[in-house]
Amino acid sequence: MKVELFLNTVTVLEIVAAEFLSIWVLSQKKHKFWAACGLYTAITVVLILFMCFVATRLPGYGNGSGRFMILGVVYFIPALLSFGGHWKNRLIIAFYSFSYGLAVFALSVRLGYLFPAEWLSTTVFILETLLYALTLPLYLRFSKSRVIPYVHKADSSQKNMLIRYTIVSFILIILYNNVMTMEASPVKKLLVYALLLYFIILTYRLTVYYLKADDDKQELSELAMSDKLTELGNRLAFRAQAETLLEEGGSFTLLFIDLDNFKSVNDRFGHQAGDLYLKCFADALKARSGEAAAFYRLAGDEFVALSRAEGVCEALNG
Repeated sequence: MKVELFLNTVTVLEIVAAEFLSIWVLSQKKHKFWAACGLYTAITVVLILFMCFVATRLPGYGNGSGRFMILGVVYFIPALLSFGGHWKNRLIIAFYSFSYGLAVFALSVRLGYLFPAEWLSTTVFILETLLYALTLPLYLRFSKSRVIPYVHKADSSQKNMLIRYTIVSFILIILYNNVMTMEASPVKKLLVYALLLYFIILTYRLTVYYLKADDDKQELSELAMSDKLTELGNRLAFRAQAETLLEEGGSFTLLFIDLDNFKSVNDRFGHQAGDLYLKCFADALKARSGEAAAFYRLAGDEFVALSRAEGVCEALNG
């Protein structure tokens, strides 16, 4: 029993360490490392004492159900106090990190049941250690580059959905692990199933949010690179395409076009007629060259064409 208690204690400490490291790496720093670590350590000591003197006396202890994982919510205290940034960001990162730590434990338990029952504590500890060693660096790298930037850029409604998503994933992992290690009632199994469906719905909605944000970004980028009047590329688009052609190497055609006496059109017929003249000219350029060249309006009546195709000048003159 003493060996089992020791292994269970170390297993819990390993989960806490992984969660703390995850939150530390992904969050904005407010205090020094040892100050934040000290608060976690104080809470961990209290929980370890509870596990040693109270949890071990309760029925079902040591069967890998993870029923005491719900006590992990007390770590929101140091997660919210020890780090900076918006409180919603801190909450999301905390639940996100807790979900990862508990998911590794739950997987270790599931794999541990493939071995003899009397080795469960030992097997779970070994498997958990191996899984953390293999996945933690990848998890931190992926989260820091792909997940956390999106959390910071999300608007208020998106943050609220992310909070619900991470909380549900946290609860779902606990309930799943609990239900799978005991004879659970139909009500408990139905609750897990309902949460799983809700989790899937939240995942879908978050994906839609992400795709919409990506589409909006693409649309804004296109607007920023387009001339509103002629619908040709603008100066920024020309520079970007010219740099691309130079980087790719090889020959290409650059044709500068300036309309003679365009100012007289504006002076005589007005700016509205001048705008129509420019638009018609741009349409004629595109119609004459087809897909052979890309045209850009630099400013006023100044246009430029870029092309890798031969005979662009002849096509325009023809």
